[in-house]
Amino acid sequence: MSLRNFRSYIENNQEIIKEFIDLENFKKKLIINYIANHKSEFDVFAKRYADTKTRRNEITIEAKKNKLNG
Repeated sequence: MSLRNFRSYIENNQEIIKEFIDLENFKKKLIINYIANHKSEFDVFAKRYADTKTRRNEITIEAKKNKLNG
């Protein structure tokens, strides 16, 4: 985004300026909004992560054994 585009965006969306006062809160809002908009993808990731927990643990244990033996 060019500076000219950014300036135009700010001019057309002046309500965003007050968000810049508390940047940490603004960042939180952005992250929450992003997650809410991509909830189905996060749900798939969380399910796959949970489904593979046992196998990941098995791999970790096997790697530790190999490291000790070899």
